[in-house]
Amino acid sequence: MNKTDFLSAVSMVLLAIFLTPSLAAPAPDDSGACDAGNGSACFRIGEQYLRGNGVPRDFGKARAAFEKACSLKDGAGCNGMGIVSENGLGGARDMSVAASYYQKACDFGFGIGCVNIGNACEDGTGVGRDYARALAYFEKACGMNDKQGCRHAGRFYKNGYGVPVNMSTAVRYFDRACSLGDFGGCRNMGNILADGNGLPRDPAKAAGYYEKGCDLRDPESCLRGGNTRHGVPGLKPDPGKAADLYSRACGLESPRGCTVLGSLYYKGEGVKQDYAAAARNFEKGCTLRDGMGCRFLGISYSLGRGHAKDLAKGHDLYNQACGMDDATGCVNAGYNLVKGLVGNRDYAGARKYFEKACSLKNGEGCKNLGVMHELGYGMPKDPDRARELYSEACSLGDQDSCRELQKK
Repeated sequence: MNKTDFLSAVSMVLLAIFLTPSLAAPAPDDSGACDAGNGSACFRIGEQYLRGNGVPRDFGKARAAFEKACSLKDGAGCNGMGIVSENGLGGARDMSVAASYYQKACDFGFGIGCVNIGNACEDGTGVGRDYARALAYFEKACGMNDKQGCRHAGRFYKNGYGVPVNMSTAVRYFDRACSLGDFGGCRNMGNILADGNGLPRDPAKAAGYYEKGCDLRDPESCLRGGNTRHGVPGLKPDPGKAADLYSRACGLESPRGCTVLGSLYYKGEGVKQDYAAAARNFEKGCTLRDGMGCRFLGISYSLGRGHAKDLAKGHDLYNQACGMDDATGCVNAGYNLVKGLVGNRDYAGARKYFEKACSLKNGEGCKNLGVMHELGYGMPKDPDRARELYSEACSLGDQDSCRELQKK
């Protein structure tokens, strides 16, 4: 991507984040209205040049229009000046100048401007870091019904940034953010109710908040909603609803959402059993770099379910999973090498896989490594090291290792 393309992409993202969500296209008489002192008209002209909406994109003209709008006490115009100043669009990049414009935007009653100056105070960019001041801006933004301001205020009270931790106040702000259409507020409410942190644990209500976040196109909310509906203590499983939420998560490019959806197709939970559909979803999860997805796809190839049986392809996928720190993928790859399922037995290669699995706190990996030390597979026998590994595996929940220790 060249510099021009990059700046174009940046400007579009910034508009989506920092400007109002759906600003009307400039009216034909905006130039005249701007000249006559209408700040909103000047802002619309600036937005038009920043977006390249009906005119060639021109950051310099956008900046000039935003500056005029701000001089006319239009908060959106001041915020626009903050954006172009922060990102060096149409002029020099200067965070202190940007912060001063965000401050003006807030003073003129533009909620996103309050969020932006709050962010600057939190990060210390362009102004001194000041959590108390940042929180005051976020609360002011929330008072203007800005959803991001409400979520940030909730985050400050939840984490104790500049104030003592106060979960009841955090909940009030997160709930308000959610009601204003902020998926982060909905997800936070879901987490609080799922964990019982700040409110009594209520998985049914948690699921409701996650589903609202999912409706707002948050893949993580879809995933967590699916996990909740799939089965948690205190809530009757709803496999069909879980499958729908996982499907939506996958559609929003959630790697784990695709993998778990694939597992439902593989087992026939909430959907008709379909190995081919399972494999397709595992493949998408793997492509999105979910190690579990690569491992499950490896199983599909190794067993010939959803694909023609191909042990070598399965092993390659276990190796990919291991490279993504999926411990069971490492175990599966090591097992293939120990048993010689993809060529000659390779104890040295297997040992590396089991060592990584054990380092990832996988009990089976530690146990298999212990077996290699005990029996001298590819190394001298070392019963003391084997016992250490069985002990570690037992502590990680591997019952075979616990039983083995009782024999010795």
